[in-house]
Amino acid sequence: MADASPPTLALRTLQARAGLLWVQQGIAACARNPLGFTALLVVTTLGFQLIAQLPLIGPAIALMAMPFVWLAYMRATRLTLGGQRFGLQVLADIWRVPAPRRNALVRVSSLYVAAVLACFVVVVLVYRNGPDAGLVGKLLQAMEDKRQEDVEALLAGSRLWVYALLLSSLLSVVSLVFWHAPALAHALGMRPGKALFFSAMACWHNRAAFLVYGLAWGALGFLVMLVSALAGQLLQSEAAAAVIALPSMVLLMASFYASLHFSTADCFQAQFEE
Repeated sequence: MADASPPTLALRTLQARAGLLWVQQGIAACARNPLGFTALLVVTTLGFQLIAQLPLIGPAIALMAMPFVWLAYMRATRLTLGGQRFGLQVLADIWRVPAPRRNALVRVSSLYVAAVLACFVVVVLVYRNGPDAGLVGKLLQAMEDKRQEDVEALLAGSRLWVYALLLSSLLSVVSLVFWHAPALAHALGMRPGKALFFSAMACWHNRAAFLVYGLAWGALGFLVMLVSALAGQLLQSEAAAAVIALPSMVLLMASFYASLHFSTADCFQAQFEE
């Protein structure tokens, strides 16, 4: 039986402090089931790394799988809020929807791969037509030959940071355009083009909240690394710093993914349930 027509969707305009609330809600959700969220993070991260090793198509498949993983985290958060435990089955649950919604998600994921690849193509074209063309090859050769002085000289006179900043900016725009699109296509049955439009509009209308959201996660990550470094200095042990930093960053990343549900659900007057 075909899906019913998707419900009328209304965008919500939130205040900037909503971004901080999403962070708090994500941390609270992860705290209710830290083992489940961290296990999901570790398994999906290892899965991405293994898939990316496949020749030629590996990186594209890994990119295409990312929206599915985002939805798995959103489902995990909803289950947690409902007082239920979850396991790795949330990854399979994403496929247990009617075919039209599943196909819409596949198309959104394909568009995401194309958009990310386009970002890299743009940066490569800018690099090849810029004053630093050929620098990366020289830098890699110097690193392979272990000529540290040449490496430092090449880096000192380069503008590689400009290309890194350009790539980061382009990928950030792509992330915001696609932020809500997988959930809109998967849960509400929207066509990919419409899902991307509403996703972009929701992020634009709530840009202040998303700015606070990003800055808050960045500040927490910096704080974790700072505390870890200080602990390492006090204990005079790099191992101690690593022992503090690694699990803390894993929990922080798990909390971030747990917050994806809140950052999407708050932007729309709709229920994101399968």
